[in-house]
Amino acid sequence: MTEILTLRGAPALTAARLARLGKSLGEVIPRFHGLHAEFQYFIELSAPLDPAAHARLVDLLGAHPVSTEVPEGVLLLVTPRLGTISPWS
Repeated sequence: MTEILTLRGAPALTAARLARLGKSLGEVIPRFHGLHAEFQYFIELSAPLDPAAHARLVDLLGAHPVSTEVPEGVLLLVTPRLGTISPWS
């Protein structure tokens, strides 16, 4: 039985980039309140990881979110299209 492990990562954009993008979106979308972008990692496992292996995977991916709080608002998840082969494959 396979399992999908989801890990939150570091911010995907710098504060300056988020500010510029937020300003642009605010001009187009009047009700726009803010923006948050972070990396997400989806790992398919054939068996659960032991704590040491989980910690090693987190370190290898750099999956260290800045905050443990989940951002509020609408989630827009951007992923590679199906069939895309990444360097991590």
